[in-house]
Amino acid sequence: MGSDNERGGKTVYRVLIHDLYRTDLHAEEVGIRQMEQWRAKSRQFTTDSNIIGRISEAKRTGKGLPCPEKRGFVVIRQSMWDAASDALTKRLVIKLFSYSARWLATAEGMVAEELAHSYASESPLI
Repeated sequence: MGSDNERGGKTVYRVLIHDLYRTDLHAEEVGIRQMEQWRAKSRQFTTDSNIIGRISEAKRTGKGLPCPEKRGFVVIRQSMWDAASDALTKRLVIKLFSYSARWLATAEGMVAEELAHSYASESPLI
């Protein structure tokens, strides 16, 4: 089997790094009114939003990778997941923001819908 460089091609222009936080103590939430400032900058950042990770980017210029630069952070809407009384009505909503609080993307999944697709195809689907 070939090396990892041969698998996807030999040229790598940039590397995206996703880092999930283990605790709620991190730079994006530290401060008395930091969460209010994020909410003021974007309507997509709601009161039930919880920052769970960050996205960094490192551009390959030669051998090795330079120090990664922060590009954005990942948010989960906690109430959509926790408030559901039945496990099949749970919704997982994850959003991606830039460090200027610009909303970039949303990924949303419902447990019941994913189970229905898995049963219909007779194989596990995400």
